[in-house]
Amino acid sequence: DTLPFGHFLEIEGSEAAIRKAAEVLGLDWKHRILMNYLALFEVVKKAAGLPFEQVTFDLFRNHPATIRPYLDECRGTG
Repeated sequence: DTLPFGHFLEIEGSEAAIRKAAEVLGLDWKHRILMNYLALFEVVKKAAGLPFEQVTFDLFRNHPATIRPYLDECRGTG
């Protein structure tokens, strides 16, 4: 998924199926994020001081921000 603050891959299913898919894709399990997109937006909004409540590409056009510096926080490892 492409959001105004980053690109994400969602894997849905049972934990066993998700782990298997992550393994097949070569993804590191410890880098997974369990937060939903609105919660991720709240992290970016707070950290970047964004002056809006909606997640739209138009609003981010004049306030560019990325999730990258906050990924550890989103994983619970920051």
